[in-house]
Amino acid sequence: MRLEMGNIYIKDIQFADTSKIEDGILYVDKGAVKAVALEDEHIKTVTFDIAKPGESVRITPVKDVIEPRVKVEGKENIPKDKKEPLIYCGNHRTYNDPPLMVVTAKRHVRFLAKEELTKNKFLAFLGYVFDAILVKRDSKEVKALKESLQTLKDGDCLALFPEGTRNGLAKGEKVKDGAAFFAVRTGARVIPVGISGGEKLFHKMTIRYGKPMDFKGRSKDELDEITEEIMDEIIKLAECKK
Repeated sequence: MRLEMGNIYIKDIQFADTSKIEDGILYVDKGAVKAVALEDEHIKTVTFDIAKPGESVRITPVKDVIEPRVKVEGKENIPKDKKEPLIYCGNHRTYNDPPLMVVTAKRHVRFLAKEELTKNKFLAFLGYVFDAILVKRDSKEVKALKESLQTLKDGDCLALFPEGTRNGLAKGEKVKDGAAFFAVRTGARVIPVGISGGEKLFHKMTIRYGKPMDFKGRSKDELDEITEEIMDEIIKLAECKK
């Protein structure tokens, strides 16, 4: 089998009953696209329109719609060096947390997400857009571990949520020590992040970035203690305790 790359010339785009390309026209099944979006329980209604070149229509990137609803505090605590690997570590309350942290951090940030989320096509799409690292729960995922370590080695950033799941602390679940492990293993500094508000879709929320935490010289025998230190800072930021 031979794989060849090519270009498809599209002269127009239209809504139709079936998605296809025919005679240079891209036909899109509006109902099918809507069905995928509505698989997310947080989206109640959605509409689609087609904007074509020459029309007096402004297309706004998603982040420009989201960011005005997010108040960001503590940006001065984020290191200026764009090549320094960082571990962003925050509390986890809603599905909005990972992508909003990625958008407001102003860096290439990859977050770890449980693999079963990909069963929802919309969440799977978000994971693809934000370059998520998929993790199989209740297993030692070697591939995700190596990919995370390589991300930090490349000078990029990771976003982790020690609670492991939404509102993990409130549910009494054990806090995960992944952030502590990566910090000790790589020497990357941890940026604690407190998130509040935004429990309902598109409601205003606040993201507070704390001062970098350096755990160089600490050992893997101290992972529980380091995790507790990180969580203490996250909780203070989430509750806005200076």
